[in-house]
Amino acid sequence: MEYLKDIISVIDKNKVKNIEIIGNGLPKDQKLYRLYEGILKGEFNSDSQACRKLYGTNDLDKGYRNIKSRLEKRAVNTLFFIDLNAASYNDLQKANYNCYKNLAATKFLTGRGARKASIKLAEKTLRISLKFELYDIAINLLKDLRTYYGTLLGDQKRLKKYNHMFNRLKEDRDYEEQAREMYDNLASHFVHSKTIKPFHVRMAKLYAQELEPLLAKSSYGQFRLFAHTVLVLRYQIENDHKGTIKACNQALHFFQNQPYQSKIQVFNFIFKRLNSYIQIKEYEAADVDAKHCLTLVNEGSVNWFIVSQFYILLLFHSGKIQEGFSFYRKVRFIRNKKKSKLEIGKEFWNLIEAFIDYFIQIGKIEIPLNKRKPRFDSKSFVKSLPAFSKDKRGMNITILVLQILFLFGEKKEEEVNNRMEALRNYSSRYLRKNDDFRSNCFIKMFLKIQESNYNRIALERNTRDLFKKLKTKPLEVASKPIEMEIIPFEMLWEMVLESLDRKSTRRRRKGTR
Repeated sequence: MEYLKDIISVIDKNKVKNIEIIGNGLPKDQKLYRLYEGILKGEFNSDSQACRKLYGTNDLDKGYRNIKSRLEKRAVNTLFFIDLNAASYNDLQKANYNCYKNLAATKFLTGRGARKASIKLAEKTLRISLKFELYDIAINLLKDLRTYYGTLLGDQKRLKKYNHMFNRLKEDRDYEEQAREMYDNLASHFVHSKTIKPFHVRMAKLYAQELEPLLAKSSYGQFRLFAHTVLVLRYQIENDHKGTIKACNQALHFFQNQPYQSKIQVFNFIFKRLNSYIQIKEYEAADVDAKHCLTLVNEGSVNWFIVSQFYILLLFHSGKIQEGFSFYRKVRFIRNKKKSKLEIGKEFWNLIEAFIDYFIQIGKIEIPLNKRKPRFDSKSFVKSLPAFSKDKRGMNITILVLQILFLFGEKKEEEVNNRMEALRNYSSRYLRKNDDFRSNCFIKMFLKIQESNYNRIALERNTRDLFKKLKTKPLEVASKPIEMEIIPFEMLWEMVLESLDRKSTRRRRKGTR
């Protein structure tokens, strides 16, 4: 009871009735509430927009700045009253939130002189934080407990106990900080560009060599997360897909056997493994991983859409075009419901939709009788120019080639010739021989179409050597992400040849008339 009396006395001194939270004494006709509702519903995307709606002016006057400041204060206060009983919060998330809240409470109680209440709450919170490996919180609590039992009570037994715990956790935290710093250093190089340079490979190898021996010394989850992520990244940077899969398996062996398993950690490593399985054409294993990933994230979430992209890629790469279309329809339905998510991977989805439209045109996709053809503006797609960024070179080639395939179907030979010239210019300007071996081979093959007078037999003869070269460096050994070839160039080339067959057939029919 003394513990509770201590806390209540502090609360009473600070007038709980004056705590400002959202939903507490906030009339709906007030500008403060209207600002809150407008932000919540997505009506206000900028200060000037909100100010204009509330005050009739674009000038951010004192009145608007005041209510914005008050709303911010209420929003922060409300964070401490979030209801964690919802099913969307797992035990780890609840423990994390409650322990941080309790840590703040212990500091406040100590500052207000309620030290006994603070220590009792600290010891209770320490047990939970250790159970869930929340070492940031535990270390902070242990510092206060050492001070209390050591310098204030002189309790040598408890001081020794908490000292021992502190030093053990600090060692694990030091390992975590080392692994976290290495990951941050590596990842920072790929924020603005995915291009891999030799020093990236050297750095990743060095970090991996330093971290691997530490795995036997610590089973702390946060250390293991960053350490295993660096080990996986090392193989991804080297374009070693089998090494990536092995490193992911090692990480999953650890995380899938933890008592309080984090879905997001398991998801991250399965997703990385999925990518490598697609690259090395282990499609059955990739299919299992893709379906598993979809169960680990909420349908319609950002991660769900990202996995969906890769699942469609997997189905296309494995030749399951019709199945890919069926799954695309499901994703499209969810995207239409989640309008805020439409911008996620917009360029990728546009290209997927272009391929689907083309597959429908050439008969590789059949529309069920009770379903309508998806809306796609092929004319706008053909007219559009791809964004010539360095990291999208492979995708840009696919766009230009697909545009030409559409023009084949529309019998626009002059436009075809113009796009062929654009492809030639793009190749000479943006592609480097070493980095874009497959892209260079494919473009050279494609440009032989005109030289072969659009004749398939002549084209196959003129591109035989180039096609052999392309196959000497298959996608699994090319240093580019899988999404750069939504359809592998070998498969795309077969479509090019088939399109010439259709073109020749139309010419013969026209001649017989």
